[in-house]
Amino acid sequence: MNHDRTKTAIQWRTLKNIAAHYMYNSIDHGGRSGRDIIQQRFKQREMYTRTYEMRPRSEADRLAYESDIQGLDRLIDKTHNRILRLVSEQAKDGKWVAFGRRNLESDHEQIAAKYWPFLDLDLDRNAVKGDGLAFYDLRCCFASDLPPESAAVEKTSAPRGAQAG
Repeated sequence: MNHDRTKTAIQWRTLKNIAAHYMYNSIDHGGRSGRDIIQQRFKQREMYTRTYEMRPRSEADRLAYESDIQGLDRLIDKTHNRILRLVSEQAKDGKWVAFGRRNLESDHEQIAAKYWPFLDLDLDRNAVKGDGLAFYDLRCCFASDLPPESAAVEKTSAPRGAQAG
């Protein structure tokens, strides 16, 4: 079967799409995805809350409940942050690429791999910022989705108005 990637349009994604890919596909030592770990913690949180609300409560019960919930929230945040670090590392390693605008008037430009360790990901705004750099309106794709002639991606630019899907 002959796959001619030169004629295939690049499927642009948002930063949130890329992060979701790693959330679903990154596996810990126990064989669980980041998504599975976070879902498990939320279920524990719901169980703790139901148990707490079903019985008479003392001040000690309230403090123990709040401590348990805070501990679960820290574990959720830790997992989420681990996924975001993985997303940045994978960009630095060239597993996926992103193009962004430095401002509303500029064209999309590739975000160099060397910048990723210094950038904070803003999934909700589809942007990255840090160390005096900022890129908005990101267009992302996995390196494996790029056509062969895009091997020197640094010289490629995302088409203006490309829709991230």
